[in-house]
Parts: sequence; structure tokens; C-alpha cells
Amino acid sequence: MENSREGNTRRAIPAHPPTRARIDGLLWVSPHSSTINRIHASAMAFKSPLNRLAGVSDSGEWKGIDWENHADWFDLQVHWRGYLPVAALTEAKWETSEDLIMPMGNGFRLTAKVANWRRRQIEALGQHLELLCDLLGLEAEGIPYPGTIDLEPLTFLQPTREAVRRVMGVSRYHYLDMIVFYRWIREAMDDELIYREWDRTNPPLDLWLQWEEMQVVGYLIDLQEHRKVHNLPMWRCHDVPVHYVWNDTVSGDERYQYWNPSSLRARDETPGAVAETNAEPRMTSIGRRGFIADDWMQCINPSEDHVLKDTSLPGRERPWTFWVQDFDSWEVRPVTNRHEIELFAQIYVYMDQSEGSNPRRTFLRWRESTISAAEVIAASVYEPHHHSPQYVREVFKFRYGTGPDHNVGHRSLLSGIGGPSTSG
Repeated sequence: MENSREGNTRRAIPAHPPTRARIDGLLWVSPHSSTINRIHASAMAFKSPLNRLAGVSDSGEWKGIDWENHADWFDLQVHWRGYLPVAALTEAKWETSEDLIMPMGNGFRLTAKVANWRRRQIEALGQHLELLCDLLGLEAEGIPYPGTIDLEPLTFLQPTREAVRRVMGVSRYHYLDMIVFYRWIREAMDDELIYREWDRTNPPLDLWLQWEEMQVVGYLIDLQEHRKVHNLPMWRCHDVPVHYVWNDTVSGDERYQYWNPSSLRARDETPGAVAETNAEPRMTSIGRRGFIADDWMQCINPSEDHVLKDTSLPGRERPWTFWVQDFDSWEVRPVTNRHEIELFAQIYVYMDQSEGSNPRRTFLRWRESTISAAEVIAASVYEPHHHSPQYVREVFKFRYGTGPDHNVGHRSLLSGIGGPSTSG
């Protein structure tokens, strides 16, 4: 049954205080969720990116961290997985169960009723997601998305019960990938879908709406490894649990101080820990030498802005090119829209390179020159969400936040039956 969305009907989820816990000798921190019982026992052992695409075993179980039940490591190849609704699949037909396997002739197969039902569920959501990907231009932006799998094996006669279980596991985890990708789009691209009036022409099914109301599993992240591609501010807004290890290395680096457990005043959930009566006050965001560490893990020294920003306008005697660096350490990208160039000059710090025959101006989006940048944007453009740091991060990090040697393409995660996929 279809149902159109009228306004934002998602229930408000109470914010959880920051927590921390020492697990297997490591200090784990969770900025807006519980820590204890959230970290998989083999979290560090399964940190390799290969485990994100490990596929399923012969018994139909995921070979790495079972990301249906535990937060897995953030990975650009499957960037959506932290948005998986908890207990998304409760229907018995989705279980990898012996009860759904029937002997036939010299082999075994999934019962026809269940096989056809699974196929219909996957095809319906898959068609919806395909339209969404086309609307949002995800492939053009280089944003990975779940591919497709061959659904024919659901009805094939298999030589062993284990082979049927593997087919069941592949279809289950593929459907879970589609569910979580749907939830990610509904959160990360919500404003875009509103402007495009998506729900008016493509109303979601009631089942899909239920996924939008559930709490989600969340991510494990490495503050250093994921510094340029995380979206912690957005995940916090969406109440997506995040867990990271705090150690001496990140503790000694100013750029990470916003997420210091002492700064967060994180409550210790370590079993047997003595409650702290004199919790350390939240640290100021201003570190040594006047640098300010923000929630993007960027260090900014406001006293340098007057040096960087040249108030002179580019001359007309030579053609200037314009560029923008969206976040610290990102690659720059060209800006050609005249309206954007004029807008950026009002609200962002910029650097001019006027020497030579090819002068250029580079806007630093991550260094605003006015405290009212958001207000200026809202009053100047039709779709202001396109300039939101969270939206910009989510759209452009695959191309400009990873470096020239990092290739993250479209992936058919479980192409065929069970094996890891390759980049498209």
C-alpha cells in the first residue's frame, strides 16, 4: 500500500549523552549514544576494507562484522551502511532458516512462495532506488550505490542445503543494503527530494516509511583515517550512533580536540568504573596558538584571515579562473557560475594568485568571512541546501576528499551469488 508523506512525521529520538568505555584495552567514545554493548568483539580484527565486501559464508552468514546487528567501520564503498534501521527485517520469510528449504529430486530449493515473495520485495525497492539515483545524479557525481544481483538462483534447484542457505543470505544482505541506502537518501538528500517534489509523484510504500522511523545501527570510524570524508555533524543531526577509539596520537593533535571525550564530558560506561564526581569541564574549542578546532576536525586561526583575503577585485586585463576548496585538505574544484562567484566573495575567505598569465582566486568554503553566511545564502539562492556543509560533504567527498589515486565507483555489492564485487 502506498502512502504519501505530509511534512516531516518522523518521531523525535531523544538525544543520548556522550559516553565512553574501555574495551579490550582501547578507549572507545560515542558522542551521542551508548558505548557499552555496541562495539563488536572483533571490531579491530575486521577493520580492513576487504571485510566490507566479504560476502556471505556457505551457511548464509556475513563473513565480517555482521553489520545488521553491530556498527561496522565506515567505508566509502558502502558509505550508507550506518543508516541501517535496527531490526529492519522481522518477517519470517527473510530468515535464513532450514524451515524454508525443501528437498526436491536430487537437490534442494527455497520454497516457491518465499522465493517469489523475496523477489517481489527486492524488485519493488530496486526500481524505486533506480529512479532515485537517476533523479539525484549519483553516478555522475561518483557516489557509490548498491548494484543489482541475479535473482534467478532464488528459484534454482541447488545441490545442497548449504547452497540454498547461501542464496538466502545473499538476497537478505542485498535487500538490507537497499533498505539502508533508502534510509540514507531519505536523510542525507531530504531537502533535495522536497524541492524536486519526489514524494508527490513517487510515494513510498508504508513498509518503507516504517524504516524511516527506526533507530539505526551506526558507524565505527577512525578519526585519522576518515578525517576528510566523515560526516560527523550530519550523523549527529540524524542521530546516527558513531564510535571511535581515542588514543595518545589523536589526543596530541589539535584538530581532533572537539571530539576529545573530556571535551564532550563523556560518561564512563566501563564495567566497574567509579563514577566521576568532578567531571572535567568542556574544553574550549580554542587551542594553542589561537587555532580553533571544529567538528569537521579542521584547525582555523581567525587571526590569519585578514592576510589570506585580498580585498581587491580581479582585474579585467587577464582572464581569471575561480576555484573552491570545500573543506580543509580537500582538492579544489572549479567554480564557473557568476552568481556563485559573487556569493562566495561575500561570505568566504579567499586567496588570490595574481602572478603569471593564469591568475586564479580560490575560495575557502570552510573559512567563512561573515557570521551571517547561512542567512546570506538563504536570501541569495533558490536551493540553499546545496551550500550546506553537510550536503556538500556528502556529495563531493568521493571526488575531492579522497585524493587523485582513490577510486570509488559504483559497486554491485553481491553480484552473482555471494562473492565480493569489483569497481564499475
